[in-house]
Amino acid sequence: MEGDKHVVQGTVRPRLLPKRPGLFVNRTGPLAEIQGWAQDAITGQGASLIAVTGQEGLGKTALSVLVGHRLAAHFPDAHLYYDLNGSDPQAKVTAAQVARYFLTQLGFSPHRVPDRAEECLSMLRSSLADRRVILVLDDVETVEQVRPLLFESAHALVMVTSRNPLAYLRVDGFRPPIELGRFTGDDAAELISAIAGRGIIERAAAARLGELCEGLPLAIGILAVQLPGLGNVELDELLSGSILKILNVEGRRPVEDIFDFTYQRLDELGAKAYTTFSLLPGMDFSAGLASHVLGEDATVTDRVLRELTAGYILHRNGSRYRFHNLVREHALGCAAATLSEVDRANLLGTAGEWYWRFAVSHDKAISRRPFPIPARSEYKAIPAAFTAADKVENGYAGFAVEWPNLIAAARSAQATGSIDLSVLFPMALWTYGYQTRRIVELIDLYEAALERATDNRQLWQLYRDLAGLHEGNRDWQSADVCIARAFAQNYPAGEASLWEWRGLTAEGRGDLPLALWCFGKARETVSLMCDTDQEQRAYALLDLHCGRVAAALGRRDDDAAAYAENARRYFAAEDEGAVNYALSSEVLGRILARQGQGAAMLHDAFEQLSELGINARAARIAAELAQLCDAAGRLADAAEYRRREQELND
Repeated sequence: MEGDKHVVQGTVRPRLLPKRPGLFVNRTGPLAEIQGWAQDAITGQGASLIAVTGQEGLGKTALSVLVGHRLAAHFPDAHLYYDLNGSDPQAKVTAAQVARYFLTQLGFSPHRVPDRAEECLSMLRSSLADRRVILVLDDVETVEQVRPLLFESAHALVMVTSRNPLAYLRVDGFRPPIELGRFTGDDAAELISAIAGRGIIERAAAARLGELCEGLPLAIGILAVQLPGLGNVELDELLSGSILKILNVEGRRPVEDIFDFTYQRLDELGAKAYTTFSLLPGMDFSAGLASHVLGEDATVTDRVLRELTAGYILHRNGSRYRFHNLVREHALGCAAATLSEVDRANLLGTAGEWYWRFAVSHDKAISRRPFPIPARSEYKAIPAAFTAADKVENGYAGFAVEWPNLIAAARSAQATGSIDLSVLFPMALWTYGYQTRRIVELIDLYEAALERATDNRQLWQLYRDLAGLHEGNRDWQSADVCIARAFAQNYPAGEASLWEWRGLTAEGRGDLPLALWCFGKARETVSLMCDTDQEQRAYALLDLHCGRVAAALGRRDDDAAAYAENARRYFAAEDEGAVNYALSSEVLGRILARQGQGAAMLHDAFEQLSELGINARAARIAAELAQLCDAAGRLADAAEYRRREQELND
C-alpha cells in the first residue's frame, strides 16, 4: 500500500447497503458458504474476498445485500455499496468514480477529493485500511473495476457480483466464485406462493410456470405478482404460451431490459448467432449445426458458442447447446425485427438440409434396407455417418440424441412448403422410429407427406412405410389399407416387401397360418427385386419371421429353430445386422428355452436391444428371463430382470 498517505480523521460511519431483501428463497447453500468464508474477516484472520456470479435476475444482489445485513454488526466502521451498472453498456462506471462516491460518503468534502483518478483511489484505500468494513460492488463488468478499490485490512468483507466469471480475481486473493443456479420447480412454487398467496395456483402449475421462466427468480417474482388478477383462461394460456410478454412492472420491462442489454453487448457475429440459433428447429443443437448455419469454420463457431455460454445466453450440456427459455423468446423477437421473412425461410431451409443429411447418414449406418425409392440418388450421394464395427450402436446413439430435433426439422420442412424434404424427410427416420417404437409422431409426418406426394414411386414408399408404422402401432386395419394402396402403385420390385408386411400384420392380428402363407408369397416374389444383396437379406428376414411364427404355431422345434438359425447366421455375418441378429437370437433362444436351454441367448438379445434403445422388445425379453429364473430357483436374478423390465418400460 505504499503511496497511500491519506489518513481518515473524524469520518462518519456510512450505512449504504440497500434495504434488506424482503423475500429470499432457497439460497441457503450459497448463503451459508459466504457466511462461512466471512469468518476470516470477522475474526481478523484476513480479508474475505468473495465473488458471486450468474445470469441477471438470479438474485446475486439480493444474496450479497442479505449477507451484508446479517453480518453488519461484525463490521461497524462502514457498510459501502455501489451499483456499477455492468449490464448496461451505456453506463459503464470506472473504479475512480466509485472511489470518489465512497469518499464523499465517508465524510470528505468534494473539494478535498482529488481530481486525478489514481490519487482518488489511493485516498480511498488509505481511508479504509485496517477498518472493519463491508464493501459490496454490485453488477461489475471487468476485473479492472474492482482491483484498484481493494485495500489492506484483515477485517474487511468484500463482495463482488457480476454476470461475468471474473476468473482473474483469483489473482487478487478472491475465493472461487459462487455461481448462482436457477430455481427448481419446487423453489419456484414456494416463491410464487410466498408472493401471490397460498391457494392462488396449484403447486404443479406453479412449478410449470417456474420452468417456463427458466427458474429465473426475477421473472418468477414479477409473474407471481400478476397471478391473483388472472382468470383460469388466462392462466391456461400462460401455461401453454409465451411468458416474456407479460413480465411488465408498471410499464417497465425489467426482464426484457436485461436481455436487451445482453444483445446490445454482442459483436456482429455474436448478434448473428443470437438470432440465427433461436430459429433452429428443436430445443437444442450441436456445434456442427451451429457452424453450418453460421457459415463459419469450427474454430470460429466454438469461440462464439463459448462466449454465448459464458454470457448465460446458451446452456451447454456436454456437446449440446440450448437457449434458456426466456432468452429464446427474446432472441426470436430480435430475429423477427432484424431478418426478413425470406432470410428466416432460407435459414430454416439450411438447417433442414443439415438435419436431412444427418438422418440419411445415420440411417445408412444402422440399416442395409433398400434405399427409399424417391430418395435413392440422395442416399447414394450421402456417405454413412459411421463405418467401423460399432457403426450400428453409434448410429442409434446419434438418432437418440437428435430425434426431437429431427422431428421438428421435418415438421418445419412441411410447414414451410419445402416439397422435396416434406416428402423425403420421414423416409430417413423410418428405420430408427419403427425399431424404437417412436411411431405416432412419424405417422403424422407420413400423413402430411402423402398430401404432397407427386408420383407413384413416392406414394408406394410412403404407403409401404406407413403400413409398417401402423403394424408397429397394432392398428391392423390401417396397415391393411396402406398395403392395398401400395400394391395399387404397381411397383413389382416392392411386392416381396408388401407381402412381408401383410404377413406381419396377420401375425399381429393372431392369424398365424395366414402369416406363414403371406411369407411364402413374399419368397416367391423376392427375385423381382433384381438385387442379389437385397434378395439375400430379404430371405434372411423371412426366415426370421417364419421361425417365430412356426414356433408360435407349435410346429416342430427343429424346423422353427432351423429358420431362426439361418437368419441368425446371415445377420451375424452382415455389418448392419445388430438388430436383426438380436431378434434372431431372441427367437432361437425362446425355442431352445422350451428344451431347458437358450437362456444365455435370450440374455444376449436382451442386452443388445437394451443398448440400442429398443426398449419395448428388451422389456418383453426381460419378463421372459425373469420367469425362467423363477423356474430355476434363481430368485435374485429374477428380481433383477424385473427391475430392468420396469426401468425399460418407464
